[in-house]
Amino acid sequence: MLQRYPTVRKPFIAGNFKMFKTVAETVSYVNELRALITDVRNVEIAIAPPFPSLASASEAATGSAIDISAQNLHWEREGAFTGEISAAMIRD
Repeated sequence: MLQRYPTVRKPFIAGNFKMFKTVAETVSYVNELRALITDVRNVEIAIAPPFPSLASASEAATGSAIDISAQNLHWEREGAFTGEISAAMIRD
């Protein structure tokens, strides 16, 4: 007889900034969040700031338990898609 065990998934908490926070505000937010989660374990934490703040947020989150995500990704590699962000741009 096959026994089934419940799958235990690590909780995931994420915040999407929408069109809020400048680069400086994002860095400040990441620094404050870092201080608040120093003792948090067994939870994945991610934030998704606007594209102009991705690099600064990533730098501010280095060495912490905070993952950085993108809010938007256009499926085309490149082209005349005003305002869109490609995967290569996000990766860079």
